[in-house]
Amino acid sequence: MRKSFLLTTVCIIAAAIPSAGGAKSYHSNLLERMANTMQIATQLDSLGNGFHYRSFVWGGNPISVRIDDDEITHIGYSLFPVSVRSGMPITICDFIERYLLELSLPPPRVKTINKQLLEDGFICLEGAPETMVAAMCSDTTLTINLTNVLEKRYSLEWKNAIDSGSVVFPADWQLLSGRDMEENESRLPVEIAKHNILWKASLPDTASLTQDGQGLFVQDGGYYYIKTLACAQFYRYEKDTLKLVDGPSNVSAYTANLFTGTGLHNDFVLNIKMRVFGLKSTYFKVPLNQWLSFCLAKGCKPYWGIISVSEDLVEGELIMRNADLGYNHVMRIWMPTELLHKGSGEIQTRLVPYVPTHNLSYLFDEIKL
Repeated sequence: MRKSFLLTTVCIIAAAIPSAGGAKSYHSNLLERMANTMQIATQLDSLGNGFHYRSFVWGGNPISVRIDDDEITHIGYSLFPVSVRSGMPITICDFIERYLLELSLPPPRVKTINKQLLEDGFICLEGAPETMVAAMCSDTTLTINLTNVLEKRYSLEWKNAIDSGSVVFPADWQLLSGRDMEENESRLPVEIAKHNILWKASLPDTASLTQDGQGLFVQDGGYYYIKTLACAQFYRYEKDTLKLVDGPSNVSAYTANLFTGTGLHNDFVLNIKMRVFGLKSTYFKVPLNQWLSFCLAKGCKPYWGIISVSEDLVEGELIMRNADLGYNHVMRIWMPTELLHKGSGEIQTRLVPYVPTHNLSYLFDEIKL
């Protein structure tokens, strides 16, 4: 499947919220190193939250910075005006701007620029990194065509009055985030805890629902690899009012509603054993809807499948798929059936985070839904 974003735009400058100052945290170790190398860390501490477009200069080209909740989440060349960013995946814009800026920073370098480009799979089909930066920073009237090719790689074609070019790069989360697997894993529990939960309680358009053999109405979001691993929400009418199926009378529908959306208020807590780099494990707890809301806000789509149901236990698999960014959070769930009656309690889980999409197929041999 190919996803394309075609935009033509002119420059718009975004305002930022002023700040009284104070030391900022960084979204990645890489951003902190870049700020220190560029000797702008102190200046960044004085900025407020918001997108600071073309606020600094490096090598004669403008630099943009974004700060969210006193955390520096982006430093990069000002290649994409605000109006372009509003119509493209923000992570992709951030990556290209940050990546090309990182290439221009002075030594010491672990790798030569050519070796880094080769290993990262960042290929300039037309033009070169330095000409791309110069042209896109000089003329902000852009035509952009971004294509996600089979969830494996991105193709970016750009053109303005000065020049044109095209690049391809992998849909690889470590590359796009600027954080290796170990850093992504170590930051995940903190980022989940910081997330402000977003409730989704609105009812779907009834025209989008289909009726199953049990008299339930289904909002079908498709399946992932196998039909028993699905994104679906189940509804029924109660006194002429459409409501999500809630309660243990239908375990399949109820668990699907619990694990693929935040429409059911509950007091379930996930007790997570997370596999991390080096074949180690770390443990943390998080409310179920906090986890779901975090993943949904990051652009993931949930897929749930029941492996087995016994008198005492429901075992299933929950996959949070991020098609745009090339990763999946894979979670095995063991839920005591008594909790279905209570609507609260701890659910035991095992999480393998940030599994690359191209590495996922082997897991389905083990899941056997």
